[in-house]
Amino acid sequence: MLVKSSHISVSILFVAVLVSTTASAMMTGGFGQVLEPNPEAEEVLAQVKGEVENKSGKSYATFELVSFSKQTVAGTNFLFKVKVDRDEYIHVKAHRPLPHTKNPPELMELQPGKKLEDQLKP
Repeated sequence: MLVKSSHISVSILFVAVLVSTTASAMMTGGFGQVLEPNPEAEEVLAQVKGEVENKSGKSYATFELVSFSKQTVAGTNFLFKVKVDRDEYIHVKAHRPLPHTKNPPELMELQPGKKLEDQLKP
């Protein structure tokens, strides 16, 4: 009986470690890893550029997506790092609603005065 008991204990420990590791890696509801620009992200950012300029009170000749992160919610939240001048960056948080709503992406938050090395933080 001692052999069976220790076998069960080891199995339970293994499952507990597996579940713990998987849960921490998934971070349900959180922003994912930082990604390189892609057409999907560039399109969403382009659609909120006017709102960004209105909120900042500036017109940006340079508006270049550097990196981004996504969060799946009822739609998708995007967190963008955008180059707006030689050494000036902004962080832009935008929400793209689910397609069936037919609503365009909207600006949620603007973080001015960022540098290239500043991490994207929601």
